[in-house]
Amino acid sequence: MTLLSKRSTMRPAIREQALKCLNKTMASLTADDLVTLGNLICELSAQNLTDLTMEAFNASLMSFKNCKQLSSTQKAILSKRIISLYGNVTGWNSDTVMTLASLMTVFDESTISQLPDKKEIMDALQGVVDQMPPMSMSSMPDFDNTWNFSAIYNKIIKFNTVSKPRTTRAVPCSIIPTVEMIMNLKEGNCYLMPEVLACMTADTFSMTVDVLGAVRSFRDDQLAALKAKALEAWGSLSNITTDRLSSLGCIVSAFTESELQQLPLSSIDVLSTLSSFTWIPAKYTTVFNRFMTLTASKIILLSSVELVGLGNFICGMNSTQIQQLSDMAFRQALRNIGTVVCPSALMDELKKKCVTLLGPLKNWTHAFFQEAGNVIAGATADELKELPVGIMSFITNSAIPLIPPDRFKALTTSQLEAMSTTNSAMVTTQQMNMLTEEQKQALSRAAGTAYELPKVVVTPTKPAETGNVSPVKSGAVDKTGQGYFHMMVLLHSTLILLGLMS
Repeated sequence: MTLLSKRSTMRPAIREQALKCLNKTMASLTADDLVTLGNLICELSAQNLTDLTMEAFNASLMSFKNCKQLSSTQKAILSKRIISLYGNVTGWNSDTVMTLASLMTVFDESTISQLPDKKEIMDALQGVVDQMPPMSMSSMPDFDNTWNFSAIYNKIIKFNTVSKPRTTRAVPCSIIPTVEMIMNLKEGNCYLMPEVLACMTADTFSMTVDVLGAVRSFRDDQLAALKAKALEAWGSLSNITTDRLSSLGCIVSAFTESELQQLPLSSIDVLSTLSSFTWIPAKYTTVFNRFMTLTASKIILLSSVELVGLGNFICGMNSTQIQQLSDMAFRQALRNIGTVVCPSALMDELKKKCVTLLGPLKNWTHAFFQEAGNVIAGATADELKELPVGIMSFITNSAIPLIPPDRFKALTTSQLEAMSTTNSAMVTTQQMNMLTEEQKQALSRAAGTAYELPKVVVTPTKPAETGNVSPVKSGAVDKTGQGYFHMMVLLHSTLILLGLMS
């Protein structure tokens, strides 16, 4: 099921077929029946969850711990039923929290905020977060398979709010982040407001900079507060060593272009770390030029190791520099270069370099498309139109949203329908808006989502003598089509794997 988009129409189809095989009403399902459903329990609709008997629900509750893609309506029903089982959250203890574990994420912030303000509860909540995988930074929301701990993080942070008389600070600090708090929050530090981050002491910052520098969800205003704290802790820019740059991580992106030109950006290992964070294009250029100046390197002499280490800072090159890169070094580093996300003009140049080495895109093998990755985003409209239908599912997911909308629209309905469920789910709203209705319908078949052509009123005309041919209604899916066939094959295969075919 993780291969299907959250919006896929195949999800409810598989659920309904599985329930049909059980040959029972929801109200008559037993705990054993729910065990038979396996992970399909996560696909039960809000109404299904409501119709379950209390006995069956209570016996199978812990099975829902594995559900990572629950909708808001599913969460609301689960929340209500869990409270009916365990009582009002105001009376819960740490044991209840730890028992529910990931199921704590089905509760909204209002409910979580009503948990008792006790240290044992906060420790239990922190324990739940620590047991779970890190928060996802996925660019594929339709395939996001991680829990959302925002309400839990906010509860923990508010528990650390202290009542203090107005101090001499310009902004009173209701929360003063401690070393323990920052270390425990990890990625959850992104929920600390800029004014709260500004309230930490310089010593606390110095002791936790490695944790703060690894957070990927900070906003610009939070990064600005942390940059100010770094300068408070370490003084002038000249005191920021290579080791400190590595620790600062994401915070380095908050420095101005002028400040970046004063930093020791000569280590390819440090740049490799920094390139994984989000930067504006102008700063890519500043960092790249600073590296070239400090190392006295020449473009043509950059090795494959250096190209790999530069990562997204390759986006700081200009078109002439891209073409000057050593063919051998570029080819050896291509798999890594294929992960960069550069402005459109730079992606065009990277594609040209690839074409020089690998030949025309239409002749590329599946392996080349996988290796070149995002570079396909530099393809022209004509090049996209020439791509073989069989290659479409091999275009990497990350490359799809990088293709300019005015080029993406050049893809034919056959090409769009041949995309995989995952890369078709990466199509952006801007790209979608450039497509014709027929193209949108083809794309929906690839993604397994519902899309109907607009209803068109046609003025009746004298029918032609064409025999007994049944018309296909506007917006309907032709069940003789390739998309429907693929959908049914996948549905059948999925149910066989689940052992649910009757």
